[in-house]
Amino acid sequence: MSFLTIIIFVLGGILFCILIGVIIWRIWLKYNKKDDLNIQNYVGYTSKTTIEKLKILNALSNAKVLSNILVKNPFAKKKYTLFSAIVVSEHKIYILSDILKNSKFKLIINNNGAFIENKKLIKQDKWEIFWLKEMSGWLDRRFKNQYEIIIFSDENLNFKNVKNQTTYRIMNLNEINDEIINNKNKEINTEKVTEIFLKNNLFNEIKK
Repeated sequence: MSFLTIIIFVLGGILFCILIGVIIWRIWLKYNKKDDLNIQNYVGYTSKTTIEKLKILNALSNAKVLSNILVKNPFAKKKYTLFSAIVVSEHKIYILSDILKNSKFKLIINNNGAFIENKKLIKQDKWEIFWLKEMSGWLDRRFKNQYEIIIFSDENLNFKNVKNQTTYRIMNLNEINDEIINNKNKEINTEKVTEIFLKNNLFNEIKK
């Protein structure tokens, strides 16, 4: 066997090993990203109703509106946080929960979640107050004193039937829009804030 033949076999072996390594890496990356996608079920939720309301708010105001932003969050129990809705105005960053809809029964919101009181307390599915609390650490690192976490409600929600035992305000899209319009302070670079959220959004990586 000539020296040239040996070189060809060696190079071929190296290229084959590299190819196998790339295939293994791609498979690992694919499943790792799926894990990131699936974990959203445990760290937050965004309903179709919330997305539809955000579309209306986006049309009404000049604020930047984002939804379904999944980030790595060392302050969260699951190490991830899903921001259901973000409204970036020039005076404040509104971090919204998934929407709470109108109910003919009394609605109680406390540190354990949201409950409908109908003879007995029935917990609202896919709505957790601790999801909102876990956001604070991530937000404080980037936007301290520039944001407010809001419990987002349907505009038909009867506040007489709501008992809010948390420190969060409850607002609907009309109230948020009015507050944005009436506040003329320009303290926030909306483009920069939007870029930070999008840059950290793991869903962007999954789509690649």
